Amino acid sequence: MQIKTILHMDKDNEDNFQYQYLKQETQTSAEKNKLLAAFLTNVLENELTERQRICASDFWLNGKKQKEIARELGLSQSTVCRHIAAAKRKLRHAAKYSPATASAFG
Repeated sequence: MQIKTILHMDKDNEDNFQYQYLKQETQTSAEKNKLLAAFLTNVLENELTERQRICASDFWLNGKKQKEIARELGLSQSTVCRHIAAAKRKLRHAAKYSPATASAFG
């Protein structure tokens, strides 16, 4: 039996993306991870504005605090928070409606 990997946003702490593993009998875990990585890369590159991409990447991938990102970009912390929230909405929307994720994880 194979493992299915899907993108999951923790309801209690939506600032963190987590992977949820479910049993499935079709594709391998490595294939799923490649599809998920391709999906996330595509959304980051094509669906987000430059500021959203920078803020979200620094926050989620590099573990920076919103205040640190704000200082580096010359923005207010609330503006960085709004960019991250917008990126989160776009990622959630893309995951829900993307044919790539539907075929990969459906």
